[in-house]
Amino acid sequence: MSDNRSVTTRRNELIALVEQNRDAKREEILQTARQEAQRIIKTGFAEARTRVTEAIYNERRRQAVVENTALARKKTEERQRKLQESQALLNESRELLKNVLKQRWEDATAREAWLGYIAEQALRFLPQGEWQVVTPQELSGEDMAHIKGRIKQNPTSPIVFTQDATIEAGLKIGCNNAWVDGSLAMLLADSNSIDAQLLGLIDASENES
Repeated sequence: MSDNRSVTTRRNELIALVEQNRDAKREEILQTARQEAQRIIKTGFAEARTRVTEAIYNERRRQAVVENTALARKKTEERQRKLQESQALLNESRELLKNVLKQRWEDATAREAWLGYIAEQALRFLPQGEWQVVTPQELSGEDMAHIKGRIKQNPTSPIVFTQDATIEAGLKIGCNNAWVDGSLAMLLADSNSIDAQLLGLIDASENES
């Protein structure tokens, strides 16, 4: 009987030991599982934060691109608008300048200065010979006398006065195919220089206003 109890006791002790080991192993597994779950959760949060940060950055960058594109388009439209306005003002200024010069040619005092200047240039650059003075319409006796008086330093050069209806204002003086051109068309021929000066006046006017 004692042997049977001894076997039973040892069996029970063995079972208890197995159960104890089983419980310990289960607790170890559970602890490992908890730790792994915590690690996964922590890693998941980190990845989520990274993705959210990237998403926010990408959205901000996309928004910045949209805003910069819109701003660039707005600036381009503004430049085009200003360019169109400047071009319109430039065209108007060219026409205004042309009309002012025509008016100066029609004014006796201004025309006298115009005739005198071109006559002086002719004296400097033209050879002796028969000089041809070409004007839009027949000059008055006073205007012709003024030119003759200006070139009296060169009495050997006779003067022939002719008209050319294609000349809107001003005059040309020529000799032997050499010309001093003081016509309106020649005065306005250097369009780049004239446009630059007119734009400078337009900009100065806008800055003052």
